[in-house]
Amino acid sequence: MTRLFDVNALIAIVEQSHPFHRPMHAWLQKHVGVTWATCPITENGFVRVLSQSSFQGQRRSPADSIELLRRVRQTPGWPHIFWPDDYSISEPSSINAALVPGHNQITDVYLVALALRKGGRLLTFDRRTAWQCVPGATASIIEIPPA
Repeated sequence: MTRLFDVNALIAIVEQSHPFHRPMHAWLQKHVGVTWATCPITENGFVRVLSQSSFQGQRRSPADSIELLRRVRQTPGWPHIFWPDDYSISEPSSINAALVPGHNQITDVYLVALALRKGGRLLTFDRRTAWQCVPGATASIIEIPPA
C-alpha cells in the first residue's frame, strides 16, 4: 500500500538534525520497495520550510530545495508516485467539517482524505491527526513510524 509522506516525514529524510531523522530512516530501511507518494501540498511545504532562513540555522534557496526534492523522489529502492490534488474540502463527501478540531488540522485532514481516495495511507509523526473527520477513514489510514 502506498504511503503519502507528510511534510514532516519528507523533511526528516533529508535533515540529520530533525528529531525524526533516525526513525524515518529506520522506517525506510524496513520498507525498501514500498511505494511512497507526494502531492502538491507536501512538496510545496517541503520546499517552503527548507527555504526559510529560520529553519535549523541554515537556509537553502528555493531552487536548492526543489533540486533536493527531485533527488529524494528518485532514490533507488523506494518507488515514488505523485498524487495530484483532485478534490476540494468543500465537497460534502470529502470531510466532515463539523468534526475538524481547529485550523491546525485542516491540512492533515485533507491529506488523510487524499490518501483514502488514492487507496493509500498517510505516513506522519503527528499523533493528533484527526482522521475521524474523513468519511470512510479508520485509524489504519494513519501510519506513525516508531520514534
